Amino acid sequence: MAELERLNRTLVGAIVRNEMPATGLVVESAVCARQRHRIGRLYEIWLAAGLELGNHTHSHRDFNRVPLEEYQEDVIAGERTLAPLLARRGERLRYFRYPFLRSGTELRKKRAFEDFLRRRGYVNAPVTIDNDEYIYAAAYAGALRRRDAGLAKHIAGDYIRYMDSIFAFYEKLSRDTLGYELPQILLLHVNQLNADHLDRLTEMTRRRGYELISMERALRDKAYGRVDSYIGSRGLSWLQRWALDDGKKPPVHPEVPEWVMELYRTR
Repeated sequence: MAELERLNRTLVGAIVRNEMPATGLVVESAVCARQRHRIGRLYEIWLAAGLELGNHTHSHRDFNRVPLEEYQEDVIAGERTLAPLLARRGERLRYFRYPFLRSGTELRKKRAFEDFLRRRGYVNAPVTIDNDEYIYAAAYAGALRRRDAGLAKHIAGDYIRYMDSIFAFYEKLSRDTLGYELPQILLLHVNQLNADHLDRLTEMTRRRGYELISMERALRDKAYGRVDSYIGSRGLSWLQRWALDDGKKPPVHPEVPEWVMELYRTR
């Protein structure tokens, strides 16, 4: 737990340094629940920095594979520590995000869950810039464990290159689908790769002309008012969903190079 606290402090420090109004989506796992006072300290690292936290379910289960009532219980369980903590600060949970971005293979179940979210006061936190950053993060962590600083540096450098290509891909998809570039919502995870290299990542986004804004501000764009009609097994970016709604076959975002995949598989 001490290592997890250190990681979160390093990452939040980088977020604050780069003036990034990030929203952390929390998975409160069964392991975390047994150390609730320590997990509360993790949450406080984010909240004390003025950042927002939302619900990513208790156990990060796949909505496509879990019965509706059981999944709703998992969402409620994800509030157990965080909701009272926010209430003591005069705040409340606002955002929910689907694990794996999987939001249903059956329309009736999907709409029933969306009604559940509305009743509990949640706004879905969509993602427009999806990516496979977690693969780089696992490869990077493996290099650090082996104390291979040269490899870790090489992985981090290619991560920035890869993310630059991801941004270019979704910018084009936004123009092709909507006719303009909307305020993008980027998916990232809490990991050592981002803790160590968020400065470089945000520098890349600013070179591309981005201003870093809050989830709340991004969601004011009219595109986010579109009804999510996507039904399918894959977790897709909302830009890909909207393209499907318009009868288009959306392209797949750039792949992680094979040498990074091999490091991921053998980590």
